[in-house]
Amino acid sequence: MRHDEYQNIADQDEKHWMCLGRAEIMNKVLNRFNAGGSILDVGCGTGYISKLLKQRGDVKCLDINNEAIRICRERGLNIEKGGVENIPYPENSFDLVVCMDVLYHREVKNEEAALKELKRVLRPGGYLLIFLPAHMYLFGSHDRAEFTRRRYEKNDVLELFKKTGLEMKYFTFANFFLFPVVYFRRKFMGESEQSDFVEMPRIINWLLLTILRLEAWWISMFSFPNGVAIVCLGKKI
Repeated sequence: MRHDEYQNIADQDEKHWMCLGRAEIMNKVLNRFNAGGSILDVGCGTGYISKLLKQRGDVKCLDINNEAIRICRERGLNIEKGGVENIPYPENSFDLVVCMDVLYHREVKNEEAALKELKRVLRPGGYLLIFLPAHMYLFGSHDRAEFTRRRYEKNDVLELFKKTGLEMKYFTFANFFLFPVVYFRRKFMGESEQSDFVEMPRIINWLLLTILRLEAWWISMFSFPNGVAIVCLGKKI
């Protein structure tokens, strides 16, 4: 993503509806499978998710961007420099690997190799949690600001997991209720280079977060047939 976007996210990630809602969904999925222990957060960005993962075990962070590393170190996180295609840890090191909004990035040259690398550092029986943007027809200003290479369909993800030998334990779309709003905005409100991480009026921020919290409750039991994002949990067998 753009260099200045890291600080923009860091300034908001503990209050912005998108960050808080995504964290709620993550926790519901991980709770379903009692996932935790030794944890690696790959492409950790500003480290907000890494901080939350500390409730589940010992957390190590990894990011390739110097600005992200600076912010994470200021937050007291255990972070190393490295990318998803070359993770600087031995195989079978972690019980849980989290990779949120990374594989889609234009700097990831080979997503299949990246997924195999994520699998490599997992212990047998360990879980891999992945978040990805959904549907190329939603590509817009947020993607340009985040340096998105592609957005995904369900079959794309299933095929990647099949190729790398990961067992798909759970799959859902997310941001289901907000899908019409996002579609309308991306298609009919013009072009820009601004991401969706903009400060909202408090009442709007609360409303959007409430919607995602409702989705997280649903995800704790079921899954959604469509949405703006993809959430999936794989297992190393």
